[in-house]
Amino acid sequence: MGGGLYNQLAAIMVQCSGPALLLGGERQCTLCDFIRLLDNIKNIAFQMLSVVVMIMILYGAYRIMMSGADPGGYETGKKAITNAFIGLAIVLTSFIIVSTLLRILAPDGGIIPWNQIQC
Repeated sequence: MGGGLYNQLAAIMVQCSGPALLLGGERQCTLCDFIRLLDNIKNIAFQMLSVVVMIMILYGAYRIMMSGADPGGYETGKKAITNAFIGLAIVLTSFIIVSTLLRILAPDGGIIPWNQIQC
């Protein structure tokens, strides 16, 4: 049995990079660690939403192909494809906006590359 979902969720977590605590030896989490966590969540969400968009496009194409002479089935498929592309535009726009906001909030973020967090 594959651990795909577990591996995806484990990839979201970040190691804290702050100073070590006196008693436990664990490191404190900093603002940069929190921003990296949000960036990882954004990336995983973008991947999952991209898969959903592709499934909706395939569903719409299937409905169009199987509609035959039924205009209702053709319109349903056409509407599904149109809505999938509108959703894709929304996902891409939100990805750019969130990436830019995380870059602005990251300390020592710099400008290049715009889609990676550097602390």
